[in-house]
Amino acid sequence: MIPKGHLFCQSEELRLIPEYQELELQGIFQLVTRIIMANTRKSLSSLRKRSFLHQNGYCYYCNQPMWNSEPTEFSKKHSITIKQARQLQCTGEHLLAHSLGGSATNKNIVAACTYCNRKRHQRVNNLSPTAYKLLVTKRLEKKGWHGLILH
Repeated sequence: MIPKGHLFCQSEELRLIPEYQELELQGIFQLVTRIIMANTRKSLSSLRKRSFLHQNGYCYYCNQPMWNSEPTEFSKKHSITIKQARQLQCTGEHLLAHSLGGSATNKNIVAACTYCNRKRHQRVNNLSPTAYKLLVTKRLEKKGWHGLILH
């Protein structure tokens, strides 16, 4: 029997504060999932670097060059500001989101610039990686998106 205000998960007791006691069951499962994921997420550093090299240093979505270590040299090379260069920093991107069960594997992690990665996850309606890539391409063609065409 689970006492009121308690939730048990994989032999760890999670005490819920009173505000959470009235959450519907789905909300509780989402909360538990976030807690578990926060404790089990694997670093993407090596996968990000591998993807960066595999993609020849170009963003998976916008196909613009990215930097992996220091923005100053990158900004000088491409004649852009440091602020603009920061948008093109390489990040590790889950094709299938971690929160939806996506794993940290070579097949699921690609290199994406900070701008594309952030914008994808700010979307209300989740697009597949292919649909999102198409959206980004169309916006870049109209001189939109981040506005940086470096090659």
